[in-house]
Order: sequence, then structure tokens, then C-alpha cells
Amino acid sequence: MPTPPRILADDTTPEALAALMANNEQRIAMLEAEGGFFDTLAGRYSGGVPNLDAVLKAWSGEALRIDRRHSEPIQLNDPALTLILSAQPDVLAGIAQTKSFRGRGLLGRLLFLLPKSLVGTRIIETFPIPELVKSEYHARLNHLLDLKWQKNSRGECIPYMLALESEAKAIWLKFASEIEFALADGSSMAGMRDWGGKLPGQTLRLAGLCHVTLHDCPQNTLIDVQTMHAVLSLSKILIEHAKAAFFLMGADDAIECARAILKWIMQERLAHFTSRACLEKIKGRWPKMSLVNPGLTVLEERSFIAAQERESIGRGRPSKIYIVNPLLFGVET
Repeated sequence: MPTPPRILADDTTPEALAALMANNEQRIAMLEAEGGFFDTLAGRYSGGVPNLDAVLKAWSGEALRIDRRHSEPIQLNDPALTLILSAQPDVLAGIAQTKSFRGRGLLGRLLFLLPKSLVGTRIIETFPIPELVKSEYHARLNHLLDLKWQKNSRGECIPYMLALESEAKAIWLKFASEIEFALADGSSMAGMRDWGGKLPGQTLRLAGLCHVTLHDCPQNTLIDVQTMHAVLSLSKILIEHAKAAFFLMGADDAIECARAILKWIMQERLAHFTSRACLEKIKGRWPKMSLVNPGLTVLEERSFIAAQERESIGRGRPSKIYIVNPLLFGVET
């Protein structure tokens, strides 16, 4: 029997989500307002055992087969899953407690946006969305839904290939190289390599999504420089939001190291210290200077400390001196 088409899903298990996709040309969008889907993935209905396979594979379009004892097997050869989860900050703060979320790559696959709360500054009387905006949005969505699938000789749906203008490709390659350098030890994204390593590819996905909204026949048009510039600007904003999200989740080792150093500074009310002294205090968890340096960099970037000239003590490499911002202790200079 034919089933009514579905585009959206909410409050479902990964297996039920896969079944919905199987009945809807292997595509579905999961839109959820509270972030409860994270609890489901963490094992709410599976005895506390994280249940991630269906989501991880559908994200990358990997073939997926689910065999269950009392139901027909589900086979997805070309799945496409959209996730939009509007989780509260408290939900994000608890996500890192499920180690599989990061260890198996779930957090690295998500794009984060942490908007500033408007509570206390909101306009009480609200106004409807302008009709022009509504009609344009409605027309654009319908246009996307009406785009015809490309099919092979057997009548199977196959994807269109979206290509980049040469200059747009050069701009993206430069961005990807910058991200690669930022992932190196001690660099700004070293603590979130799982996320940053996927960002160049995510950026191309965003460019493709923007491109198909701008053209009647996007498959016949190259992704241009203007679109790429706009998407790269967005990606650079997403980097900062991801840093904030990982900080909130306590999932960034550099942030955790910075917290430990800051706790030591506050407890001993230090006016200055050396990198060697810092290593001695926290080497239980971070036994090498190469592991401590990212934490010191975090504190420098946030103006908690400032690096000064190096101090040479006996033989060996000189130890860097750090001056502590006196405002930490409520002292104005």
C-alpha cells in the first residue's frame, strides 16, 4: 500500500527514523525543539547504550542496514538525514557526559549556533512576518521541492554534480589550508580536531545549499565566488560558535587545561608564574609542556595572562614568564 509522503519527523528512535526514511525515498528531516533526541541517542530506550549508527551513517550517505528480530530489515543505500535540534544550553552542557558522542564523531558532525539570549530586552508586542518575506520563502521552498531528480537508465535517482567556478575553488582551497594549520598542535582549533577536520567539507555543503536556492536550474550553473565568500564568512562565525559550544560542554581539552591553570592562579593569588611552575602543578593530567601550552594560549587570548620575556634557569630550555591580569583579583591598575 502506498504511504503518505513525509518530510519532517520529531521524537523518534533512530530505528524508527530509518524506517521513515525507507518509506520516503531515503530522506527525512528531524526537527526537534528541546534537544530530547540527544537523550534518545544516548540510550534512553536502549538500556543506556548509545545508539548512533543510523544517524552517523545517514549523515555521510553511507549505506545502512538494520536487522531486527521481530520486523522486516531496513535497507538504505543512499540515505540523507537533516538534523535541526534546538537544545537549551543545559542540554548541551550534559552532552559531553556521553563519551560516545565525541569518541564516535557525532559532535564533529554538528554545526553549532549559540545565539545571545534576548530575555530582559525583548519587545513585548510582536508583529507578523511581512507578507513579501512569507511569499518569497514559500515560493523558494516549493521550488526546491519541485526540482526534478536525475535518473539513470534503470530509473534510479542519482545526484546531480555541482561544480565550482575556478576562483571559487581557489578561495575554498585557501580556507581549507588555513583550517588545516589551525588543527596543528598548539593552534587555535587543536582541541576540536574532530569538528574542525570536517569544516571544509561542511562549508562545501553549505555552498551547495545556498547555490540551489539561488538558481532555477542549479545543476546547470557553477557555484560562484560571491556565494563562496558568503559561505566562508558564515563558516568563520560557526568556528566561534563551535568553540563556545565545546567550552559549554567541557569537551575541549585546551579549555579544561585553561580552567585548571586558572584555578591554580586564583587559589594561590599569583601575580606571575613560569611555564615550568605551571607544568609542575597540573602535570598529573597534562604531563608535557606541549599539552599545557594550548591551555596557556586560551588564557592569553582571553587576557587572563600575558607572556613576558623568557627566564633562563640553569641548563635546558628557558621557561616563559606569565604576568597575571590583576583584575582577576579585583585590583585596578
